[in-house]
Amino acid sequence: MMPRRQLIFTTGSILIGLTASLSLAQDKKTEDVPAPESAIRQLIDQLGDASFEVRVEATRRICKMGLVASEHLKQAVATGQAEVSLRAKHLLETLDALMFSGVEVTLAVSDSTVRWHESVDITMTFTNRATVPARVPFELGAQSFAKSLEGRQVGDMLDAAEYLRITAPDGSEVNIILDDISEHPDVTNVVEHRVQGGAVSTLAPGEKVALTLRGFNREWARYPLYEKGTYRIVFDYTPQWSDDSLLAEKVGRVVSNEVQVNISEAAPSSVSRHQIMGAFTVSLENEQVVARAHCKSDKPIFINQNFGTRLPLSQARWEFSTTTKAIEIPVSPTFDTFDPNLVKKVGVGESIVIAKISRQSLQDWLVQRNASLDEPGAKVCFTYANWCNRSWQLREQVRSNKDGAKPPIANVALPRRILSARHASKSIALTEAN
Repeated sequence: MMPRRQLIFTTGSILIGLTASLSLAQDKKTEDVPAPESAIRQLIDQLGDASFEVRVEATRRICKMGLVASEHLKQAVATGQAEVSLRAKHLLETLDALMFSGVEVTLAVSDSTVRWHESVDITMTFTNRATVPARVPFELGAQSFAKSLEGRQVGDMLDAAEYLRITAPDGSEVNIILDDISEHPDVTNVVEHRVQGGAVSTLAPGEKVALTLRGFNREWARYPLYEKGTYRIVFDYTPQWSDDSLLAEKVGRVVSNEVQVNISEAAPSSVSRHQIMGAFTVSLENEQVVARAHCKSDKPIFINQNFGTRLPLSQARWEFSTTTKAIEIPVSPTFDTFDPNLVKKVGVGESIVIAKISRQSLQDWLVQRNASLDEPGAKVCFTYANWCNRSWQLREQVRSNKDGAKPPIANVALPRRILSARHASKSIALTEAN
């Protein structure tokens, strides 16, 4: 069985004349054409005929028969003559790739009209309309690699993402987004498993299985439905052939019905359309220089306001600059120990004050360093750097357990989506009114 993400059909002389017959088979959705076993065996024998035309016609007719010829092809691979065995093997791989063509896919949505932040579930139902077992190119039912609800949600979404086509109201394609997988070991394992190829599922003739993609637009893995209007969703599968002609003919294609989700209220402009989690601004307010953290994400974020010089503390600075100099001014107060209460939540579209310094205090600090707010080009910005998040905590726990030491903040349950990395606000001149 060929790996789901590595479905390759070897090109060569055996493919000459095959594309047209495969296209015919696809047009009929690989409909099983009744034929006596003797006729199938005769056609398989003709795969080794000295005449090229006979071989091509036998290939065409076997493809037209579809999956009912599979068992006989397997026998030919094992017991047939060398030439017949080789051609039967390639045909079997072709039919194996087309097995999903016997499956009917239907989509349904839990709610056809929602606001941008309200969750929608998508249910995909797979029904095997063929008379032989068929395969779905991912895992249905209980996932063997998912140990948590988060892992299951991400796994299901990543499986479907290969074949779902979501069109925004403006006609553009919507791509899946994924929160940081390193914040959850099970999610990490699920993603790695799928990168390696994942699993497939087998459906018996007539069998029907439903898979619900929960939190399609709101959970760990999601499609952002931010804009007001109608989003169109369809399941569209074509084997990833290495042969361009097979790809062009869309051999083995399976397309579902289209479902629509109408977004009645768009996300506010403060929600980034480019997956930016957070941003910082500086303003001058009543002789106070104020730094704010803004949530730009479609979900709340957290800011580590434990300011200090080492992990798990974050580093924050006022940065003064002119055309000729740059001076860093530490944010006050600073801390020696970590206080979980200083990890502050910032809701969607909201901001919090993260630091303040009076204009006079800033001026006094600069005078000690032979600088002044009145210098030409004088500006101030705010910088924030934080590496304390769940990923760091997990790594520290593993390292400390190996060393036999108690890990830092071992008993603190850090929230997901703590803003990490280095960020800087735009600079402002303190003579400006804000």
